[in-house]
Amino acid sequence: MISECLTEQGVANTFLYEFNDMDAMDGFPEYLPEEFRQYMGMPLRNILLPTAKQQFAEYFAEEFKEVIRAAGFIQNL
Repeated sequence: MISECLTEQGVANTFLYEFNDMDAMDGFPEYLPEEFRQYMGMPLRNILLPTAKQQFAEYFAEEFKEVIRAAGFIQNL
């Protein structure tokens, strides 16, 4: 929102967004199977999804990117 307001005011700016995959799983999402509880405290980048053979953080970041792209906030992620 800040970037959008600055742009509307004619102020040059660059919007940067970071996915922090080094953040630890510090809360257990209720939508995850119980088997993921063993990863509590581990960095999200170190948690692999068993079916996708993909990082937990990468999988959910892709979902989030689609949402913010569809909302029109970001054109090139």
